[in-house]
Amino acid sequence: ELNEKKANIKHKTEFYYFLGRTSHALKKFDTALKYYRTTIHLGKEQPWYFACRAALEMGNIYEIQKQHQNAKAAFRECLSIKPDENRFFLHQSAKAGLKRLKGV
Repeated sequence: ELNEKKANIKHKTEFYYFLGRTSHALKKFDTALKYYRTTIHLGKEQPWYFACRAALEMGNIYEIQKQHQNAKAAFRECLSIKPDENRFFLHQSAKAGLKRLKGV
């Protein structure tokens, strides 16, 4: 059960996550990265998937931008976050990202 403080953190985390996803969809990558970082900061210790997915999406953006070291770091960060929901899919996606970047 969510108490008021925890509910507020969840709403904030979700809000920044969706701002990031929207910016990402619009190819406003710098803005998306900023929102994803905020999402991770707010939610990495929480049970929700937002922070883990934000790290995965950061990795995807950095990979597109050919910032391979940043992409690897973001994929590793995704793997370090342990949400209660969607963990297997998110972690598999991050591992696939690291595999794509192997040797780069």
